[in-house]
Amino acid sequence: MPRRLAPFALFALFAALLPALATAYTDYSFQLNATVNADGSAHIFEKTVFTLDNAEEIQNFEYYLFKGESTLVDWQRFSNNIKYHFAGPVSNLRVIAAREFRSGYTSASVSMEYDVQDLFLSEKANARLTQYAFDKHKLSFGSPNELKLSTGQSLSLILPKDAFNIAVTPAAGVEAYSRNELAWEGPLIGSWDVSYDREISLSQEVTEFFMSAYGAVGNSLLALLALVFLAIAGFKYSKLRK
Repeated sequence: MPRRLAPFALFALFAALLPALATAYTDYSFQLNATVNADGSAHIFEKTVFTLDNAEEIQNFEYYLFKGESTLVDWQRFSNNIKYHFAGPVSNLRVIAAREFRSGYTSASVSMEYDVQDLFLSEKANARLTQYAFDKHKLSFGSPNELKLSTGQSLSLILPKDAFNIAVTPAAGVEAYSRNELAWEGPLIGSWDVSYDREISLSQEVTEFFMSAYGAVGNSLLALLALVFLAIAGFKYSKLRK
């Protein structure tokens, strides 16, 4: 009887150890900041802090750290949070890894910075006023069009300084750190609509009008000069043939 139980006992032991072997890190915190630009694009900063749970993972992390040419895929083995949390198109990716000795000997972090286009979609209301709306399709937190944060995770959304008529629906679950900074703290899951307006000054409107008019006139003059040049060249060519 004991011999028959031995394989089962080994299997049970392997099953118990498998999670520890597969997951050699523990997530500690995740911070995401999205700074929105005037055109609706945004600069994204993500920082994942985690602990390395065994000596082998510490050695692996330091190997990639001192290698100096590690890719995002290399770092993703240390935490599921190390990924793009906003869908593309994205550009200008920078990845910075570091040990976090202030948090403990086994602590480490991976930070990502990148730019994402059209995080807010814009629509001209009139010559001076532009309205912006958050594109929830850009969210990549595991649930379509939803923000999903666990304990120790946060998202800050920093809108342009001249944004006004800022509206967030629903209001529950979001905090306003300042007039143009919104924040979400985990644990939470949900879908929020965010919108705001921007307005150019009257002097900017006049300047843009004249610049546009100047560009149109400039293009017309170039076309006219080209026609005159061709006419003169054609006239001289016809005289030479005579």
